[in-house]
Amino acid sequence: MCLRAIFPRFKQMCYINRTSLLAGVRNSSSRLTSGYRSKYEKRLSMERLPNHKLPQDFIEYESGRSTSIELQGEIDKWKNDKESMRASEANYIDSSRLMIHLEEASEEARVQKCNQYNVKLHPVSGSESEFFFFVESAEMKDLYATVKQFTEFTLVSKQGKRTSDGQIIFKEDNKIFVELNTVDDWHPDHLYDIVFRYNRNYYLVQHQALDFVRRHKLFDLLINNPKYYSATVESRTDDDRKYHLPDVLDNFYLNEEQNDAIVNMIRGDYFPLPYLLYGPAGTGKTKTLVAAILSILETSDDNILVCTQSNDACDEITVRLMEYTKADIFRMYTPSRETDEIPKSVLTCANYYDGELKLPPLHYIRRHRVVICTLAMAGCLTRAHCSPNHFSYVMIDECASALETMALVPIAGLCTTENNLCAKIILAGDPKQLDALAISQTAEELGYSTSFLEHLFNCPLYRRDAASGKFNARFITQLVKNYRSHPAILHVPNQLFYEGALVAEVTPQISDLDVDLPELNPDFPVIFKSVQGQCIQPDDDTSSYNIEEITEVMAYIRAILHNNDQLDQSDVGVISPYRLQCEFIRALCKRNGYPEITVGTAERFQGQERKIVIASTVCSRNDTVGSFVSDPQRLNVMLTRAQYLLIVIGDPHTLNTNPHWHEFIKYCYSNGSLIQGDNQFTLSNDSVEI
Repeated sequence: MCLRAIFPRFKQMCYINRTSLLAGVRNSSSRLTSGYRSKYEKRLSMERLPNHKLPQDFIEYESGRSTSIELQGEIDKWKNDKESMRASEANYIDSSRLMIHLEEASEEARVQKCNQYNVKLHPVSGSESEFFFFVESAEMKDLYATVKQFTEFTLVSKQGKRTSDGQIIFKEDNKIFVELNTVDDWHPDHLYDIVFRYNRNYYLVQHQALDFVRRHKLFDLLINNPKYYSATVESRTDDDRKYHLPDVLDNFYLNEEQNDAIVNMIRGDYFPLPYLLYGPAGTGKTKTLVAAILSILETSDDNILVCTQSNDACDEITVRLMEYTKADIFRMYTPSRETDEIPKSVLTCANYYDGELKLPPLHYIRRHRVVICTLAMAGCLTRAHCSPNHFSYVMIDECASALETMALVPIAGLCTTENNLCAKIILAGDPKQLDALAISQTAEELGYSTSFLEHLFNCPLYRRDAASGKFNARFITQLVKNYRSHPAILHVPNQLFYEGALVAEVTPQISDLDVDLPELNPDFPVIFKSVQGQCIQPDDDTSSYNIEEITEVMAYIRAILHNNDQLDQSDVGVISPYRLQCEFIRALCKRNGYPEITVGTAERFQGQERKIVIASTVCSRNDTVGSFVSDPQRLNVMLTRAQYLLIVIGDPHTLNTNPHWHEFIKYCYSNGSLIQGDNQFTLSNDSVEI
């Protein structure tokens, strides 16, 4: 019996190749999308991506084997003068390519580290193409982390030097299961090398965007426009406020800021500069974007390209739009996306036909007024030579968590010509929350993680005016009404990160949840539990854990959910900055009958919310807080996920040395919600500078 018969939920267990999700380059023949006539057998015709080769010295650098004098000099040059990276087109492109190469080299180094040599493949009973091999326990952790992202490999026979391609299926104990594309050359007595591969298209689309920045002379128009440095605030007129939105929005119940943002997007007075929708957590940013899209559809013939960094965020927008219109929407996936991960309702307006995802010809895509896809998939439209005048709007949601060079993919070359931007650009997000993730530490130090939105947010044009306290309404709108969190939960992040501008619009009574916690004040649902545990970092790992805090987390979970019919397990979330802490807590939750509780890092929780959030900080018994725990953006995410109850577990003696954590601890201490541990904590009167 083959593995697919043994495991009915096989597709859910498969590991998805992150980079192969991003490019949509696999050949797709036969009939095409849902509702698409079978006579159209052609796939989307795309030119090849430019082959920007990854220099070997970058791989040597990221592998830690050696560093060329020239490369180190280039890195040091930009590190010592970061401001010059955006001073000219040449500097911008050269420094951006350097960071892209560093990031790709870091990924290449990770892949090489996990290649397997001299392994024996054992056949799976009942299957002709499925095999498994054994992995030493010491290697399993690194290999397991890698195969969750890099599923594809080349199998090289040690005897005949013949090769076959294959895919990782899943892991079980100390076995890795694989499927080979061809098995003619397999021999039970042969030894093989397994060489993992990653999809370079994720990096090549960024290089292509930079090619268009140069070719279309976009640097002074889009990247470093002199107008970005004008701080003039243009006041609104009464006529602006009377702009009538279409009736389709009557049941959206938009607040004033949301209404203003939609009016500004439609009016387009910001063009050709980008318009920023500054949406802190819980303020209805995505709702506002959806309302704006519907308004454009109702009031014009314009076409809209909507992009986000993740497929999940794209699906969320699609689902919300489908409540009002379906015919106008086309959700474009890469053919390698697992259909089990797609909401069934979305498949009806996606490139899905005969049970498969396939890329249709460009003329079919162009029939739809709203195209929704990830940032990298937008590169397929560029390669297909979509007319630069086709889209009148490019909207990028969650832009603050996307790399700047990725945010350029749906713009540069797709909606530009020489010295000309053909579409209005709308960037939505919150630069006060987590940046994009970078795996290269050097690239991150150079600023690779800083988003396009954050770069603009730091320019005078998009800053809050010091005298009036207002943003320039023509170019940026901040959503300020928070519909997520209890006012007590919102208070500290509001003061620390949003200049006190947010207004809590919900006043939930925590007593209604009937949570049996003696230390809980229903009018102040924030708890800081003092625990001075031992922060442990294993020799073979870069992450850490704290057993004493894990014990407290599990105790709170039991107390909260014990005999409580009002709360589901899915209403509770556990956040920790450290991966190991999350792994231990997740395992204990499953072992103790709480499998539906989400446990993860701040990165996993960004964009999510739970009725109750328990945060474990891990860091303890130190004179200072490490950069990981003290990161303001990570702290902001941790403190803004809870709706009704926030519980933070940590060592106040250590955390209090950090200015941001000091404010949170002082807040809890002053309101009587700091639960003392064995080592009594007393708040000093000394201030900690932020």
